[in-house]
Amino acid sequence: MLFLISIFLISLVLVMYVILHKVQQIRLGQVIANEDDIPPTLRYLPKKSIKIIWIGFLNFLKKYGHIAILIALKYWIKLSYFLKRSIDNLKLKIRLLINKYKKPKDENADSAPSGFLKMITDYKKKLKKIKNKMKEEEKNG
Repeated sequence: MLFLISIFLISLVLVMYVILHKVQQIRLGQVIANEDDIPPTLRYLPKKSIKIIWIGFLNFLKKYGHIAILIALKYWIKLSYFLKRSIDNLKLKIRLLINKYKKPKDENADSAPSGFLKMITDYKKKLKKIKNKMKEEEKNG
């Protein structure tokens, strides 16, 4: 957001520069301005009004420029923190939804791809049971 504000301010300054440059060219006589070319609202502005407006704008920036920058920075930080929190909450909600609709794995399901491997896993389970029984008998006996 601060980036967009800075681009806007830079473009505003450049537009003011272009306008003031044209006015300066008209005053020097490099560009001839006809009465028909000038809009009726600008015909009655005094020549010094643009300079007065520019000085007023610079004084405004001197007084309130740092405050405007601090306010923009404050809201930039708040917005980024808010977006980070909301993104984390959305990620959590999406994970919960995925887990909710995901098919649960059967613990008793056959994970062995063939009958031979299934038989081997059954033997391993039986051997573990026998070993555990033997350890319990040694402890008790």
